[in-house]
Amino acid sequence: DLSNNHLMGIPESLANLQNLVKLNLSCNKLKSLPPAISEMKNLRMLDCSRNQMESIPPVLAQMGHNKLRFVPELPCCKTLKELHCGNNQIEILEADHLKHLSALSFLELRDNKVKSLPEEITLLQGLERLDLTNNDIS
Repeated sequence: DLSNNHLMGIPESLANLQNLVKLNLSCNKLKSLPPAISEMKNLRMLDCSRNQMESIPPVLAQMGHNKLRFVPELPCCKTLKELHCGNNQIEILEADHLKHLSALSFLELRDNKVKSLPEEITLLQGLERLDLTNNDIS
């Protein structure tokens, strides 16, 4: 648990912690994470909420309270069940970014700037909960 610090970066060597199951990096000043995070094969929970994330490696599932402008493309996360991207600056839901998330059952995009719901949302056949509260949808 490295939450509530003043971290501005994470060293690549953190990926050497191969047995780590939970990593809490919330409430820091991180703008990105090293791609080596994806090598942490036993990692089951990664919390990067309440940072200043502008770019992310495609392994994150908890990205609320950042400055993301789009839902990240997550091609390696075909079994991802939940994606939390609330409290960001997401305006557009890209079809290419949704197509890999076929197993998704919960997509949380509350408190963003989404203007419309694309037809491609129907690609998420397993979706049970969709939270678009407090967006700019007309």
